[in-house]
Formats: sequence, C-alpha cells, structure tokens
Amino acid sequence: MRISVVSFSRRKIGGAEQNLDVVLPEFERRGHHLQFVYFHDEREGKAGRAPVRTSTAVELVDVEQTGPARALDRVRAFHPDVINVHGDIAADFQAALIAIAPSAYSVHNYYGTCISGLKTHSFPVIQPCDRVFGPLCLLEYFPRRCGGLSPITMVRRYLTERDRLAVMAKYQAVITHSARMELEYRRHGLHPARVFGLPYEVRVTPAPKHNKSAYPVTERPQLLFAGRMDRLKGGLTLLDALPLVHLALARPLDMVFAGDGPERQRWQRKASALGSRHPEIRCRFTGWLSQAELTGLFESSHALVVPSQCPEAFGKIGPEAAGCGLPAAAFAVGGIEEWLIPGVSGALAPGNPPTASGLAQAICEVIADPDHLASLSLAAIASVGRFDLNTHVDRLLALFEQIRK
Repeated sequence: MRISVVSFSRRKIGGAEQNLDVVLPEFERRGHHLQFVYFHDEREGKAGRAPVRTSTAVELVDVEQTGPARALDRVRAFHPDVINVHGDIAADFQAALIAIAPSAYSVHNYYGTCISGLKTHSFPVIQPCDRVFGPLCLLEYFPRRCGGLSPITMVRRYLTERDRLAVMAKYQAVITHSARMELEYRRHGLHPARVFGLPYEVRVTPAPKHNKSAYPVTERPQLLFAGRMDRLKGGLTLLDALPLVHLALARPLDMVFAGDGPERQRWQRKASALGSRHPEIRCRFTGWLSQAELTGLFESSHALVVPSQCPEAFGKIGPEAAGCGLPAAAFAVGGIEEWLIPGVSGALAPGNPPTASGLAQAICEVIADPDHLASLSLAAIASVGRFDLNTHVDRLLALFEQIRK
C-alpha cells in the first residue's frame, strides 16, 4: 500500500509525533511505501527534539519550504492509496488532501470541539467542560476563562475550529485513541460508522531489572512529572500538594520535573520558594530528555504524577511509565481513566474540581506502603499489554484497506 502521512511537525514535540516515530518504521518493515509530509521541522537548537524516524526510502515533503500548492502536487504525484493526517493542519489543506485520495484523520487533541482546545473552564474553579462546540461557546469564553482575553483571538479561533469540525465530517475515517474521544466526536455529529477507536500503541522498554520493592521508600521517595509544562498541566497544583504529602508521610521528598513549556519558569519560581520553606522537599527540573534518559527516570522513581486539570485525550505518558513498573497518581479527567486502574496501576484523585489535597491523597495511596507500591509496580507492567504495537498497526492497516476500497 502507498500511504501518505501528513503531520504538523517532523520533530517529536508531542504525542502525535511520538506515535508516528514508532508506527512509520513498522509500516516500512511490513513493506508499505511511505511519503511523509510535514509543516514544521524545528531544529535541535530550538526545540531540542529528535525527528520522527524514517528511512531514506521515505519521500519527505517540507510544506514550509515547498509551499502548500507544490506540496499538494507532490502528494498527487505520489499516488497514495490512502492519506493519514495528524495534528493541527489548516482546514483548507485538509480539504485538498481529502480530494486526492481516501483519507483518515488521527485525532490527538480536541480538534474542532473547543475554541481553546483545552475543553476546560478556568473560572470560578477549574473543571472539565462537556459542552458541545457551537455559538454558545462564545458566550462562555470570557466568563469561564476558556482562553485568553482578546476578542479577536476568540473569534478567529472559533472560526478555525468550526471549519476544522466541518472538514472532519468529510473524512472516510476519524481515528481516536480513547473511548472518551470516540464519544466526543460522535456527540459533535460525525457519523458513528466513520469514527473509530484504536488505542494507542505504547513503547514498552525491556522489563526493568527491579520492581519497586527494590527501591525502599522509607527515606526519600522520588516523584516524577514528565511532559509539556502548560497552564492546565497542573504543575502549580502538584507543588501545592507536596507539603501535604510530606506531612502525611513524615518523610523528605524528591520531585523531578522532566520536560519544558511556557509555564516552566513559573513552576521553577514556585518550586524554589517551596524549597526555602520546606528544605526537606527537593525539586529538580531536567528539561526535555531522550527516551533512554526518561526510561532511567521511570525506573528510579516511585510514582509518576499526572496532575493535568484538563480532560486529557489519553495521556500516553502513563502507560509508558507503567511499562517500566512505575505506577501513577493522577486526576480522574478525560482519557486518563482508561489506562489508570485504581489499586492496579496507581490511584486517582477527583478531577471535578481538581484539588491539591485530592492529589496529595492519591500520591500517598501509591507510595505510603512499600509492599503496596511493589504490587502496584508489577500490576502496572501487566496492565499495558493491551497497548501492543503490533495490534495497533494491524488495526490501522486494516482500516486503511477498508477505506481505500
């Protein structure tokens, strides 16, 4: 099969590109011919991210360099059997792709269902939003602090998402990665027969040399946050929870923040102030890490904390950590509830609204008792078997074959 894959970025800046990094080589290994079309190719010095893996046999098309019209010509000349689109792509470019060949859109966020893409109200309290996207969203945008304070930005983003939802209805298939997102698009009027739920693949590393029983938590438990540092990723709430965890356990704590983003400096300032008040709580910020470095943190930490306050479309970092024996504490929002099984792979805190005290309690449930932590570690490894790469690719290719007919 000839597959043209279109992505917002060539660099591994998020879940969409991480997914492509393992799926594209598997497509090639199975003998399919690939074209990779992308809009952004941020260099190592700017983004610190490696490119999505492709062999020299894959035709690369940089839309920024060639321009949209020539890029579309390149897609036509490739004669794809199917086109698979990922990420934040302009609606008019998507419409042009759909006209070329049978097309499937892989959803990694709330594209076309929310002005801000966050699906979250920030005022008077932070809470997930279940509203169906439409004109009434404009009335709540400012009162509920759905985004910024610019009316021009509000209208522009509303029109963008309206157009994006309209073009999504034209795809032969819309691929979601959680039951939460599958329901979201059906609620927004997409034909149920064209919306498919395919769980993410999870990059499971070789089994860790030790389960968490080998890491005594009687002295300094190590907690880990890993991901993009955005406003609703919950870093400030996590920092508020740490003194409560320390008080409950009567033990010093190490907190590692791996990743980067627009909120990093604010989080670092708050962490520094926290350390001044509570010297027994140590916070460290690593920046973006390679997969090998992140795996090392999975194995040396006691719990992953996923304090996202917005309803994550899935939250892939959780199953990846679980595959290394690292259980998680998280708010019960969005797709997180589909991989975090309380008492098996971690603990959930109430997410509506999310609170520091609730998160602290979930963290304590994971790490307070070493024997319970050891059992969670082993159960977490077993829990990720359903996110198998081969199964994921089998289902993708079967869907591609179905829509090309």
